[in-house]
Amino acid sequence: MSNSIKTSTSKKRLTFKVVAGFTLIELMVGVAMMGIIAAIALPNLGDFLLRMRVDNEVSEMQRLILTTRNTAINMGETTTLCPLVSNACTTNWEGELSVFIDLNDNNQLDANETLVKVKEAIHQSDNLEYSNNDPVTYEATGLISTTNGNFSYCPDHQAQFNRGVTISASGRASVSSDLDGDEVDEFIGNPPTSIICAI
Repeated sequence: MSNSIKTSTSKKRLTFKVVAGFTLIELMVGVAMMGIIAAIALPNLGDFLLRMRVDNEVSEMQRLILTTRNTAINMGETTTLCPLVSNACTTNWEGELSVFIDLNDNNQLDANETLVKVKEAIHQSDNLEYSNNDPVTYEATGLISTTNGNFSYCPDHQAQFNRGVTISASGRASVSSDLDGDEVDEFIGNPPTSIICAI
């Protein structure tokens, strides 16, 4: 009886796990492979991040226009979207943009008027242009009081990623898309119009 107990105990003592790590060669091969993958992926990652930034800005611009229109309809008051400097509308669309109820339709945020929403300035190397010199102003009916127009968003010297938002005569805002299959967005039209920034 005692012999069998000793044997089983000795067997347990001899049983142990071998934990193996990486050798130096395996580690070097792994690092080299990571370097190769990074060299291939980084240029594509830069394009992906740029496309994401443009998509986010264009979507936010469309939402801002929608907010302006909905505010005009819901409040029954003229509502304006424009870049404000000293509470007066300017044409610097690359700066901070504001939506406000413009009771006297003078393109200024007066003391008795309500600031509805503010959008921060776009990335400093990008361009945002509006085809009209006037602010975007909606009447209580939901129609724009100025002519329809296009917002063009152009990232830093990367024309293939240009996108835009069109405001129709009815006041609706629609985002540009690739209409002719060349993987570059165009404004809706017959024929479709390329999205170009002057600067």
